[in-house]
Amino acid sequence: MYQILDFTKNKIDSIEDFKSIIDLSSNLPVIIIDNIEADSFWPSQKFGRKIVYELSTFLQNYKGDVYYITSDLNAKHLYDDFLKITNFDKKIKIIIYPYSSFIKEPEHHALDDKLIKNLKFFDNSIVYGRRNITLEIDNNFISLISHPKNYRIYFLNIVKDYKNFNYSFIPPKNINNNFETIHSMNDLREKLLLKIINPFEINPKAVEFSSLNFKQMTEIPDFLHPKSRKYDNPTFQDKLHLVPIEYLKSNVDIVCESYCSESLFYSEKTWKPILFKKPFLILGSKNQNRSLTKFGFNIYDDVFDYSFDEEENLIDRIDGLVAQIQKFINIPPLEFRTILKKIRNKIDYNYVLYKHLLMRENKYISCFIVNDYEKIENLIERMN
Repeated sequence: MYQILDFTKNKIDSIEDFKSIIDLSSNLPVIIIDNIEADSFWPSQKFGRKIVYELSTFLQNYKGDVYYITSDLNAKHLYDDFLKITNFDKKIKIIIYPYSSFIKEPEHHALDDKLIKNLKFFDNSIVYGRRNITLEIDNNFISLISHPKNYRIYFLNIVKDYKNFNYSFIPPKNINNNFETIHSMNDLREKLLLKIINPFEINPKAVEFSSLNFKQMTEIPDFLHPKSRKYDNPTFQDKLHLVPIEYLKSNVDIVCESYCSESLFYSEKTWKPILFKKPFLILGSKNQNRSLTKFGFNIYDDVFDYSFDEEENLIDRIDGLVAQIQKFINIPPLEFRTILKKIRNKIDYNYVLYKHLLMRENKYISCFIVNDYEKIENLIERMN
């Protein structure tokens, strides 16, 4: 048996909250599940969460084993950096489980196989039931953006007026106002370049947002609605199998991932285009695109130059990604789709691999909930 503290199930605000869940007088191994998020290693991560710091403080005299399960691919070296700064003993054993967004909410992955089976990306059509739906491809790139983080604001400001580029964007609401005012996009660029401000937050008074032409796509075709569920005003990033019709009528998904600094984390934003058999480029942390190959996925280097992915600085990665967009942005969408046919086999392969991994990992969905010792041991051994 384990003592299990699941941050995905329990709201933890302080060290005091740990006491109601973890018995310090016990020697049972403790498992901390935090695998839906990353950026947990403050103060070595300037803008990171304080989870590991507070856990280390609370458990520093605990005699049993302590495991921290995260989906941050860089967690082990981030923890080493954390220990150098804080001088804690190496108490926590880091376990990296990169598939957390596969299993966060299984029903979000219950996309009708009939739809995907009959989604003919390169033929611009969908066969759904007895309906044959032909789509008019009218954009080369699309980006589904929800939370207006600083780096996304900067990126959108560059591409918002590009021909053949579409995007969704939700205006800022109740966003933290906890750093100095930014007066212009050049100021925003400079502060992101120098890592002065948090790329994941935004001051609603900071930039003149009206220039971004806020819009939120709301048209979801009937055939994409799961019959067993109803969604009111859905946001497309929250539900893996909900996308607007514009998404199906575009060629390439520009994925703005959740994190873009030291942590390397894959959310549903990355798995969505794989599931929908759509080419994509990721704006995220260093090597965010190339690291997919560690799990067996293909990247589309037959078409795109991924050298931007290796840049240390976020602004340099954004500039490099924009250069790839500019390379193809003015090509007529149907002509661009013809160019993309050279990666058709890779797209199909990635989809098959995703489905295989999803089925393989499904058995771990409930192992922590029911405290299944054997499955937990298996997962720890496999991911260690």
